[in-house]
Amino acid sequence: MGKIVYPAASDIRSFFCYSVQEGDCCPALIGRSVLAIHAVEDDEYVSEGYFCNFDPERPLLQVPEESPGEIEAFVRDFNITREPDQPGVSLVIPFPEASITYQLLVQCVIKSYFWEILRGSMEVEVVQGTQTTVISENSINDVVMSWAGLDEKERVVTQRQLEFCRKADRIKMADKESYFELSVPRSYGSPRMQNLFESEEVYEKARGRYRSGEIVALELKVSFRKNKTGEALDDSFLVYLQRDDELEQADETFIRDGLTIIGEGYIREAGVRALVLADWPDAPLNEFLGDAENPAHTNWFPGTKHFKGKYSPGKAVLEYIQRSALRLANTLGKVEGELLEDLLDDIFGISTEHDSRTREKKPNKRRGRKKPPKIEPRKRLRYVETSKLKNGFRVSRASDATDTPDRVVIKMAYEAEGVGKPFSEHHPADFNLTDNEGDLSIEMKGCRELRCEPNLLELSVEDASFSVSVVGFDPKRDLWTDAKPYVDKLDEEGEQ
Repeated sequence: MGKIVYPAASDIRSFFCYSVQEGDCCPALIGRSVLAIHAVEDDEYVSEGYFCNFDPERPLLQVPEESPGEIEAFVRDFNITREPDQPGVSLVIPFPEASITYQLLVQCVIKSYFWEILRGSMEVEVVQGTQTTVISENSINDVVMSWAGLDEKERVVTQRQLEFCRKADRIKMADKESYFELSVPRSYGSPRMQNLFESEEVYEKARGRYRSGEIVALELKVSFRKNKTGEALDDSFLVYLQRDDELEQADETFIRDGLTIIGEGYIREAGVRALVLADWPDAPLNEFLGDAENPAHTNWFPGTKHFKGKYSPGKAVLEYIQRSALRLANTLGKVEGELLEDLLDDIFGISTEHDSRTREKKPNKRRGRKKPPKIEPRKRLRYVETSKLKNGFRVSRASDATDTPDRVVIKMAYEAEGVGKPFSEHHPADFNLTDNEGDLSIEMKGCRELRCEPNLLELSVEDASFSVSVVGFDPKRDLWTDAKPYVDKLDEEGEQ
């Protein structure tokens, strides 16, 4: 987890770390609080405070507490179960933030750590009072199917994702029917993915397996160097692809060193399942991608302070990794020289009573021809509208709305130079909706929060006169907003 997670999970922005090392070392204890820089009367204080000892010779060095009396009191007061002969770390987060519930913890563990759990590298036990849920390699499927926080559709989608990842993990390099090694592209910015295969024959084999619904494992190689030392580094990552026509939307997952990067996703076409994996121990790509992660470890950005200017080529290689599954799915799934008579049926809505091969020839004379059926344009439904406020915006039901949405997902970001829609370029340092101590203020009427991320707010609409206002943005920067309504129920025509 990122280092900001622990204080952010506490209402008093504080946590303790109790550590038992292997060998004869004494247990150690240290604590930390991360507040805003603040002033009391005329004295200004730094944002961080510590529970620790300070070395007299090096007053800025925080030294863990090792006094048996202090540690015994801490273990007793906080009901620590780790014994002195059990190496490891126990974290204590006092006064947890109210949104961190038993149910949500289980769901987040499944969503963010399913890969390590499936491989048997991690086991999680969530306990609250008499309730205990164990999430392990053998129990994760049962937990998904029985968990009250997931509806039936979510259970099925999650189960299929887990099954896809299990099968993908079983594909080994020696399996020449399913595993394909691609070469380093000549240009990371505009790679021709088809040319990276060993031969045209190998490409056609991969394409055939993908289009038949089989899982295809592809190893993509990259080369880059560190600008400071000039060290050249070669590494590779894996992309697993499967075509699944039952998928209503793309399922694309990015994993680095066991952690799911939940904010990454580029495939928009339904029916594509993808896993992008950079998970080899001590591999250069682990450091490369880790440097590009935002503090919450949810996205990769080329502009982070640890990444920018460190690698060459840096941004191009990062984008190549991010869009690898999208480009491969487009390449392997493209259709060439095939007659697809029903391709546009759902757009034009013209039904044909006869097969094209048995269709009667039309008369050459204009007289007697039947007029083609009139196609009524499909009415575009309108649900919400966005209005500008001083230093913010307001989203509400549109004045001419035909219905009230069940949910609304609102994205926001400051305008970025050279970027069309800057939502993916947002950084929590710009603004952070999850920071209760920040400058932003959110007011909701007739709706409630379902999900909140640094630049995303998902609402459940409970009243037709709902509205949400967000103010406190930097008045000197241009703000982009995108409010998308979702209707979960079906209309009379069976459309969503």
